[in-house]
Amino acid sequence: MSVPGGNRWRAALAASAALAVVACAWFGWSWWSAEHSDFARRADERDAALQAGTEALARLYTIDHSTAGSDVDAWISVTEGSLSEEFRKDRRSHVERARERRISSTAQVRHGALSALDIQAGRASMLAVLSVEVATDGGERTDKRSTLLAELRRTEGGWKISSVQAQR
Repeated sequence: MSVPGGNRWRAALAASAALAVVACAWFGWSWWSAEHSDFARRADERDAALQAGTEALARLYTIDHSTAGSDVDAWISVTEGSLSEEFRKDRRSHVERARERRISSTAQVRHGALSALDIQAGRASMLAVLSVEVATDGGERTDKRSTLLAELRRTEGGWKISSVQAQR
């Protein structure tokens, strides 16, 4: 038994299915090419540098007299070059000063942005607004805000701070 117009419905259904397959293929290819483009790689690298710089700045301005040794070691781990060498060389004095003055500081990056990024050279510049709560000798905590310019370098261990300057 034959249904009147059945061939037309089958043809329309087949055309719709073919159109759906073509649309899925085109959208899949578009998504794949966008995900693997130079723009996406640059965005991923920018995000990685900003995240690493944000975490490193917070760590670099955080110390507690009871954990001063591991805190200074953390400073060394998030820095590179002459800044890292300076912390290594002065490690003992940083630890002793924190313990003697009973320093406790906790830093948080409130705002951060990359102002420059050179992926090929592995360099970035970051502007950040840092909020640091500081207490000495067990006293009352005070909140200090600083605007910083940090230079970052990509190393085998990821992005690290190579210099930091306070902005006025």
